[in-house]
Amino acid sequence: MMVTTSSGLNHIDMPECRRRGIAVANAGSVPSEDVADLVVGLLIDVLRKVSASDRYVRGGLWTTNGDFTLGSKIKGAGLDVFEKEPDVPKELFELDNVVLSPHCAMWTWEAFDDRPKYVVANLEAFFSNKPLLSPVVDD
Repeated sequence: MMVTTSSGLNHIDMPECRRRGIAVANAGSVPSEDVADLVVGLLIDVLRKVSASDRYVRGGLWTTNGDFTLGSKIKGAGLDVFEKEPDVPKELFELDNVVLSPHCAMWTWEAFDDRPKYVVANLEAFFSNKPLLSPVVDD
């Protein structure tokens, strides 16, 4: 039995677990609300250009260039996960319509409190021959 406190499985050798008959469980839906909160926050930030407007004002551009422009074909992106973390493509830093977050959506006090309980519940289920709360299912 292997239980991870994350939702992702890229750090687990799933083929080897399957080969050895090792059951794997993850964090399941524990971080779902927290991830959804961050997604909504990023969406609002991008659509309302909160961070871009903040940079515009802090950079002193409001006094010299006037009001912040809102026109763009690409509305923007809110990114919390990157291909080669912690390396973020430098091109993204220059874009006012992109909001970057350090892969922190599930790192809230609520999730920190809930994850260990979920791990224990999965272990109790396993050792009681009951179904796991969040089994990882092969594709």
